[in-house]
Formats: sequence, C-alpha cells, structure tokens
Amino acid sequence: MRLLSLLFLLCVMCGHGYSQRLQNNGAYSEAICNASVTLNNAEAIFHNQAGLAQLSKSEILIAYKNRFQLKELAIQSAGITTPIFQGNLFAAFSKTGNSNWNEYVISTGYARSFGKNWQAAFAFYYFTQQLTYEKSNTQLFSYSIGLIYQMNKLKFGFHLFNPTNSNYSVNINQPSHPLQLRIGASYKANSFLSVNIETTYQKNNDTPFNIGIEYYLNKQVTLLGGASTLYAKRSFGIHYQHKKLGGTIAFSSHQHLGFSPTITLKYQFR
Repeated sequence: MRLLSLLFLLCVMCGHGYSQRLQNNGAYSEAICNASVTLNNAEAIFHNQAGLAQLSKSEILIAYKNRFQLKELAIQSAGITTPIFQGNLFAAFSKTGNSNWNEYVISTGYARSFGKNWQAAFAFYYFTQQLTYEKSNTQLFSYSIGLIYQMNKLKFGFHLFNPTNSNYSVNINQPSHPLQLRIGASYKANSFLSVNIETTYQKNNDTPFNIGIEYYLNKQVTLLGGASTLYAKRSFGIHYQHKKLGGTIAFSSHQHLGFSPTITLKYQFR
C-alpha cells in the first residue's frame, strides 16, 4: 500500500506539471481544511502571518503531520512569536522528506495592526532542498505579504507568497515554489460558530475551494470541520485549551490516498 501511494503521488506530480505549495502545517488549519487565511491564533505563523498581529503574549508551538501515513512525506514544524514594537516578531521552521530527499523551510518576519481594522505582515523565507542521489543542495530565498481586514463579525484575508516567482534553479526537473495567492473570509455567526472560506491560486495547480467550521463548545473546547473541492478532501478535529497550554488533533482524508493525522501543541508565556 505504501508503494502504491508513492507511485500515485509521482503520477500526479508528473501529469500536472507539478509545482509545490507551501507546506500546510498545523492541526487547527488542517481540521478546517486549510480555510485558514483569516486565522488569528499562533498557527497563522504557517499560513497568513498577519493573523499574529494582535497576539498579546509570546507563544511557542510544534506540529507534526503524518501525510497519508507515509513517514517519507511527514511534515515536522515549529514556531515562536513574541510581542515587540507594537506588533509581533515571529520565526518558524519545517522539514519534510527522508535521507534521500528532504526540504527545510525557515521563515521570519514581523506582524502588526494598523488601526482597529487592519492587520499586516511581511515574512522572509529560506528553502533548502537536498537530493542525496544527485549529491545536490539547492537554495531559494523568497518573501510573502499578508493582510487581514476586520469589519464587525466579518474578516477578509489575503496572502501573497513568492510574487517574483523565484525558483530553486533553472533545472526544470526540480519542483518549484511559484507565486501563490490565498484569498478568504470568515464570518462569526454568534458566540458559538464561525464559518471560514478560502481559495488558492497557483500556476500549474488546481484551484481549490475550501470551507471550514469552528464550533466553540466552551472556553476550553472547540470542534472543527472542513471540506475542499480538491480531491474531495474532508477533515475534522478538536482543539483544547487549558490555561497556557493548548493542543489540537486533526484528521483529513484524501480521495485516493487515505487519512493524514496531524497534531499541534502550543504553550503561551506570560
């Protein structure tokens, strides 16, 4: 089964002029099917960093996603954000791959609010990719811009990654990270329910439509669910917050490749 899954992935990558999306990290986002461009919690560090602008305390988080239950595709992530100069300074790290191929991503930047309605962030990225059998190690530098506009119960999110279409190299056989544009909105219907929608544009990739639901049972427990038009993806999860410690566990399903469990743990400093 593992071999069949890997072969299927190779077919998809080759058949669609494959180009990579930014690694989708974090269980909270995974549970709402990555309709997360308007998130205002610490997991925004992996998505739209503008969502970090209003955090009032330092936070650290770690995440692990076992994609399709294949350790070769697992994503390991960590991030930290801290208030400074009327905004938040942040840094994040993620890794995927194995001893034959792997990719590391390091990002850092700054987020802050402008007035009561606007939040903005600017982030720098460093990617490095290693191919053992080719004895190659390539790098990529890029940046992103994120915005969130809040109007009463409605929020709009915008995140633009790699607007200059920077690539690892001129070798067309290597995966690239072309321009990626995420646009979405969220609506807080009442004190118990929020609905999130998002779409992502990226050259050589299908354009999905994602929807996510957050249902707040109480101050500690949030039930999460989502769906996407891409590969008929479905997801669900639960978030639990106890004082300064929080955790989220999520499960997502792929039409052909099965389930991907994800877990995130975070800690809030005083």
